[in-house]
This record gives sequence, structure tokens and C-alpha cells, in this order.
Amino acid sequence: MEPGLQVISESKEVEEDRSLWKVILLGLLGIGAGFGVFHYFESFLINLDTASFWMFVVLFVIFLDLTILQVLLVKNFWKIFLIGFLEVFSPIFYFQGEFGNPNANYLRILILSFCVGFYFVFIGLRRGYRMAENSLKIRFFEISRRILPRVASGLLLILATVFYLSYFSWNLTPPNIGQITVGNMLDTLKPVSNVIFPSGGVIDKNENVSQLVQDLALAKVKETKVSISDQGQTIEVPFLNLPQEYKTQVVSQVVSQIEGGLKSQFSTFDPNDTVLEFVYSVLNQYFLKFELLLGVYAPVVIAFGLFFLAKGTLAMFYWLIELIAFLILKMLLVFGFAYTNLETRAREFLLLS
Repeated sequence: MEPGLQVISESKEVEEDRSLWKVILLGLLGIGAGFGVFHYFESFLINLDTASFWMFVVLFVIFLDLTILQVLLVKNFWKIFLIGFLEVFSPIFYFQGEFGNPNANYLRILILSFCVGFYFVFIGLRRGYRMAENSLKIRFFEISRRILPRVASGLLLILATVFYLSYFSWNLTPPNIGQITVGNMLDTLKPVSNVIFPSGGVIDKNENVSQLVQDLALAKVKETKVSISDQGQTIEVPFLNLPQEYKTQVVSQVVSQIEGGLKSQFSTFDPNDTVLEFVYSVLNQYFLKFELLLGVYAPVVIAFGLFFLAKGTLAMFYWLIELIAFLILKMLLVFGFAYTNLETRAREFLLLS
């Protein structure tokens, strides 16, 4: 360097990892969250219970938040790479009971999905790390948006493959899975029953369809007026003011109209079936048509359909996941787990006098 020139490049601290045990802790938490995601996802597929589903969702969010924090807090990319690799590939041993399957294609599909999923995770980690490394300020939300969609896509792709193998290869399908799923779906509709039945009725999956139709007919005519001929004149009377015999007659006419429409639309309609049996028979009829149309490709289409459905749904909650990660980061700063440091830099340059 020429003696007359001076380069000022000052930093109070070298940007490197100073606490190895904290890096290890972040990695172990991520690996544990990854194991939990696959454990509760598999448990949900087998038992279809609400508790397993919500534990899966919570651990999935924790896994994504930890990934964002690892990129921001760990200063060596190869450490981030190793943590990400272990987080993604460690859960594969959760399925070691299926490794003895005589059809090796199942194992190849599983391993391939983990490799492709890790590729997406790697891309997210690398882009997030590069942006964090080259930013003068810590732009948390911009960095997390580089990481989150790709890591989520990689993990969802692996989960879609696990869904496909569990139901269509490993035969882990629980008995009556269709009716269990439809029953859970009908249970979720109970909160909207007050909208359909202002009088306080509920949609009970175990009641007869005839009773449900009766409730629908009553809700339909309750606020209407009925035309009645009286001494050659036609007058409109509110339904609630009608004598009971007229009410019964009007409701019966509406019930006949609804049942006629259902019979014309669904060949499996039987008023003596329960609501659960009727809804299941209708959905099963459409599913069988769909399966017949796609043939052997139906399971693959279903798995990837669920993947894109889950990805689209998750995208609506990226802001919430980022906000949770941001709050966790602020808590870590408050409790001294990490701290913010500033680096000042000067660059030599020449000017014309």
C-alpha cells in the first residue's frame, strides 16, 4: 500500500459466533421441532384427532420461526447449513420401521422427497443469509420473506409425500376414515348453526336427514308471509300468526320441495339416514367419480393437491409467523441471549482538486 494513503476500516467486534453452546441449542431446538412435526403429523393421519393436528401446527410454526432465527443469529453459513441438514434429514429415522418394506420404491420416494425438500430449505437459508450479510441494517421482515416461503415449501413437500405413502403405500388408513373426516367437518359447522337456524337449532351429524330438512323448512318460512284466501279475498298473514294446522301444512309443502330437490340431485338420498351418512355418501360418490377419472394417478394428484392447498393456506399466515419470530427475537435481546452490535466502515477514494 502506498504510504500516503490510509484505509480506515473499523469494527468494534468481529462478526463471528462467540457462543457455541447457543448455536448448538438453536440447532437442537430445530431438530426437536422437526421430529415433533412428523410425529404429530403421522399421529393425526392415523387417528384423525384434533389434539395431534394442533400440536402439529404449533410445532410447524415453531420450526419455521427457529429457521428464521438461526439465519439471523448464527454467523457462519456452514453451521447454518449443517443445522438445516440435520433438521430436515433427522426425522427420516422416524420412519425407519418402514425401511424393511419389501417394495424398495417406497423408500426411494421417501428419501427423494427429503432431498428435494432440503433443496428448497437450502435455497431459503442461502438467500436469507446473503441478504443478512450484505445489509447495513437488520431488515428482519425482508430477510424472513426470503427464508419462509422456501423453507415452508420444502417441509410441506415432504409432508405431502408422507401423506401419500401413509395412506396409499403403508396402509395406515384408519377404519372408517371417510366418515371420521366428514364427522369432524360437520362438527366444525356447529358454530354457524345459529346463522342457519336463528331459533337456536344446531346441525347434529347424528340426527336424521328428515329432521334436518324439517328444521331448514321451518327456518325458511319463519319470517315469511303466507297468502290465504278468505271470503273470496287473498290476504297475506305472517307465518308466526297462522294457526298451528296451517303452519304444519306450509312446512310440509316446503319439506316436500326440499326433499324432491335432494332426490333429483343425489340418487343416494334417504330421509331415514343420519346427516353424517348422507353427507358421506354424497362426497364419496363424487370421490369415486374423481378416482375413476384419474385412475392410478389419483393418489398422486390428491397428495399434490393437498400440498398446494396447504401452501396457499399457509401463505395467508406468513405475516403471523414472521411476527412471532420477530417477538421471539426481541425477547432474546431483552434477556441477553443475543445483542445488537454496530459496525462502522470507511472506504478510501480519490477526488479531483
